[in-house]
Amino acid sequence: MDEFPIELHIKILSYLSPPGQSVPESPEWTEHDSRSPTLFPFNVGWVCKQWLNILIERPECWKQVVFDVANDPALLLNAFLWSKDLDSLEVVVFTSSSDDGRVYRKVEKHRAFTIAQALRPHIHRCKSIIFDLTFSTSLPHANIFFCKDLPDLEELTLECHIDNVEITRNSWETTVTAPTQFGTKFTNLKKLSLTGFLFMYLALHLESAQWLDRFRFPSSAKFHISRFTFLEKGHYTLQKFAFYILNILRPLPYGDIFFRDLSLSYQYMAPSSVPNPDDFPRIFSNFYFQSVSKEFISHLFSITNLRPASLTFKDCQIPTIKPVKTNYLTLDRIIDGENGSSLLHILEAWTAGAGRKLKISSCPSFNDYHLGRMRPGDPSGRFLAHWIHYLYIHDCPNFTARVLREVVKARNDQPSINDFYRIEQAVRELCVTGKGPTLIKEDKDWFLGHSMTTKVIWKTVNKEGVHEDFTTFQGD
Repeated sequence: MDEFPIELHIKILSYLSPPGQSVPESPEWTEHDSRSPTLFPFNVGWVCKQWLNILIERPECWKQVVFDVANDPALLLNAFLWSKDLDSLEVVVFTSSSDDGRVYRKVEKHRAFTIAQALRPHIHRCKSIIFDLTFSTSLPHANIFFCKDLPDLEELTLECHIDNVEITRNSWETTVTAPTQFGTKFTNLKKLSLTGFLFMYLALHLESAQWLDRFRFPSSAKFHISRFTFLEKGHYTLQKFAFYILNILRPLPYGDIFFRDLSLSYQYMAPSSVPNPDDFPRIFSNFYFQSVSKEFISHLFSITNLRPASLTFKDCQIPTIKPVKTNYLTLDRIIDGENGSSLLHILEAWTAGAGRKLKISSCPSFNDYHLGRMRPGDPSGRFLAHWIHYLYIHDCPNFTARVLREVVKARNDQPSINDFYRIEQAVRELCVTGKGPTLIKEDKDWFLGHSMTTKVIWKTVNKEGVHEDFTTFQGD
């Protein structure tokens, strides 16, 4: 191939590039294929030195750069230079290796560090930067990405599958001894995803540099914090984490905040008396908790005043917590025992907060007992989900249609001082889908007879494989 004329090589590369595009142009990536080694220009750049040299002279080919640290990245380390002065670079650093041994850990760390060093002078030109590696010690510190304004950066993701950072009470102290400059303008940032350690390390430096009150993200940003175990004392405590969250994320009234795989290194016992929630500054936004420990939930809710626009728990065991004020609650794959205590804990806390919209998904422990607790009749009037208007149930096979219908009827017919109060307790929309019970004629007749009050969508398949497809309204 080395003997072929350069014109023939260019013809071949033009043929290999996506249809309708010349070699210099770069195709649009999707999230699904952004790590594929078959993606142009990498599918041809590895074939031979001649082809790589041709592509190097075409900056537009290198606006997207992918490194798989399972392989030696040396051949592509200069790819950031090959794009010349073009901006909106998209960078992905990942591993295709499933090795989690000591030898690979050292290799991954060295290769990721080498890539980060090559990337660092070009960070300001990037539209997105993603590091998704096996070990947390392989990730670059978030600080290097925030030393200056990054008005064009839309995504920064620094994630791992194993948190192997070793910290103790007195370790990993911030090394800042004098004020350090950080950027303040990240106006286009749509997603920031950090491990818990990287977030805390960044926040410690911001605090030491007296920069916390100047460090702000766009109000609609998505913020992810994952994989960390908080200490009871020292720099990396949940109290400090809550303080940093409050200061950095408080201006996110329309943003999404995700907590995933977070836990405590100690046994937390909830205090016997719960402080007044109004004593704490309020944190709004949409909050998502996934695979976090029940101790983390208990401690965080006891030291903060979360008033999220919406609240989601997924793959969590939920302890007793103080009242939660949010209109929208989603419970997905809740970890529960036979007594269904996790569901009861969160529904009791949510009831006190006067929530309106409840979605329960893939919760086998959800049954007629929980539905019965939603039925008016308690002398105290404190039945669960007191103010609910919208109820969505998906893939919950262990309740009966009869009890659910009786609950809706009891809530809609609840006697009250005036009609307004009664309407406020009525279930306006009921949606049951996926695995679940089917309806008998009596159920259907009642729902059809009360369709002016409650709209019903019921599309289920029961344990015997029988399908149900019922609605109380005609589609547009």
